[in-house]
Amino acid sequence: MSMQSPGSEQGPKRSKAAGLVIFLILFAILVGGLALIEHLTPLKPISGAFVALGMKEEDTPTPAPVAAATRVPTFTSTFTPTEGAPPLAATPTPIPSPTPTPPLTATFTPAPSPTATPTPSPTPTATPDAEATEQARATQAVKATQQARATVLARTTATARAKSAKKKPKATPKPAAPRLTGRVAFPVFDPRRGMYDVYIARVDGSGLQMVASEASQLDWRKDGQMLAFRNWKSDSRGLAVLSFADGQTRRISTYLEDALPRWSPDGGDIVFFSRREGDRKSRVYRYSVNGRNEMVLKDGLNVVFGEYPSWTPDGHIVYRQMFPQVGLAVMDGFGAGTEPLLADDSAIAPATSPNGRYIVFMSQRDGNWEIYRINADGLGLRRLTKNAANDGLPVWTGDSRSILFVSDRAGSWGMYAMNADGSRQRLLFALPGPIDGRVAREPDYVSRGWIEESISWIP
Repeated sequence: MSMQSPGSEQGPKRSKAAGLVIFLILFAILVGGLALIEHLTPLKPISGAFVALGMKEEDTPTPAPVAAATRVPTFTSTFTPTEGAPPLAATPTPIPSPTPTPPLTATFTPAPSPTATPTPSPTPTATPDAEATEQARATQAVKATQQARATVLARTTATARAKSAKKKPKATPKPAAPRLTGRVAFPVFDPRRGMYDVYIARVDGSGLQMVASEASQLDWRKDGQMLAFRNWKSDSRGLAVLSFADGQTRRISTYLEDALPRWSPDGGDIVFFSRREGDRKSRVYRYSVNGRNEMVLKDGLNVVFGEYPSWTPDGHIVYRQMFPQVGLAVMDGFGAGTEPLLADDSAIAPATSPNGRYIVFMSQRDGNWEIYRINADGLGLRRLTKNAANDGLPVWTGDSRSILFVSDRAGSWGMYAMNADGSRQRLLFALPGPIDGRVAREPDYVSRGWIEESISWIP
């Protein structure tokens, strides 16, 4: 029987001690690894083991529903030290950490700590079908919102337009200018001679010709066959009538103060005014062409004091009344039944429309010479022209739709036209000279310039 040395007895003991140390080290590494996994990942191997052994209740999840995590199996060392095995290396070989199972789509929310702000519950990830449904719903909601906004906008716009239409009614389009035809007669002053001459032309200015020299204050008979005018010739002062049939001129008055002759509607009489009396007051006279006699007009026993007489279509006379008041008035063809129409001391040159509805005249009531219109009864005063120039001597065309007048608004005198309401004012043609002037060597009660002149229209 051989005897073992003390060193040989101690060898197995050292081997066992070394194996135990290695086991403890490996166990500590395993426990540390599991603890690290427990702390850093959603996997809970240690807590799961305790729950499985019934040593610990399962933690209550957060209010949001979460899926259960797959437990990672616990690795248990099966190392058994073998007696007489060679000693292990001083540094143990670590056991590879098990690969954790990927978590489900739900995210675990760690329990809030006393000092941490609570984390909002996660929104579950929608499935493709749910996403499509939500997208469709969102699209429908956007379309519904847009449609609602469009409806509200349309209603608001309609309401605003309706209110605007009530506040600002649509302007009535101005009537078109009627086509003008016919001829017009007018005076032209020659400053070199200090004298007027009478011209005629078509309404477009063509066919211009002088028909009477040393004459003015003209009026065409309605048939266009005769022209009455004031004769300025020194040897035949007074009123005269020119016949276009034979070219002869016949004198009908012998007073140089007689002025502004006007033909009656039937062409048988002429009305005019004169300052022939010694008091130089204007009186109205009537001359019978066929009877070749004249008479001063009276209202009863009272002489009619007035100027600018003009016939109405029904045979009355509208004129500028001088007494007992100044303004426009109307009377019958012999001076009776005078009725005031308009109190305006500067209103002159009245002319009644062929349809008898309106009377136009010129006045300085607003500061300068402008053209106005009133109804035949004197109401409805309306201003037709408005500018800083001189507008005056209005006459009607035969259809009562247009008014011709003279003006120096362009810097020189011209023949103008406008509609009966004052619209469509336009230049027809420029006059061949001024219409304003004083006849040479005549006193102011005889020659007063353009305000005692006239123009006349025929078809």
